[in-house]
Amino acid sequence: MQAVWGTIGCHFMQVSCLAVVAECANLFYTFMILYLVEYLLDEEATAQEGLLYAGLFALGVFCASLFRNFYIYWGYVMALKTRKLLIAAMYDKVAKLSMRSLTETNSGKLITLVSSDIFTLERPFSMAPFLFASPFINLVCYGLVARVAGWQYALIIFGLTILVLITQYWTANKQRHLKQAEA
Repeated sequence: MQAVWGTIGCHFMQVSCLAVVAECANLFYTFMILYLVEYLLDEEATAQEGLLYAGLFALGVFCASLFRNFYIYWGYVMALKTRKLLIAAMYDKVAKLSMRSLTETNSGKLITLVSSDIFTLERPFSMAPFLFASPFINLVCYGLVARVAGWQYALIIFGLTILVLITQYWTANKQRHLKQAEA
């Protein structure tokens, strides 16, 4: 595991930072809608103020899309590097086997391991950096809700978020037990 982290650790942190920036830009342009609505309701607002809000909104949308596509792309690049690393490690282990062990080894299992099992890790691993970004994004969202509607509503949303996470965990466990019972 240390070899994997040594190979992709820096890349993983860069992708995590891109995810945070992308989601912050996403929150920024979503929050700019509030200012645009306030501008439209204010009869004394100037056209320059409206252009500023519209420009900031457009810039937020552009930056969010750009950084989101960057972190998805670099996440996949990181996942491919990890896949190559795991395949190379498996090849090194197989190359060290004795001739007798090689004849006893089922080649179909090795092919399945490379083709499906390692590939199964690739997609979730490409989105793994978002796991580090999501707590920060949630805190920012709670702060925005508190600013707009009050802390009571931010706490209610936090409680609902915890309830949803507990329910998802319970459902995943139930599904796993049902699949094991079927097998």
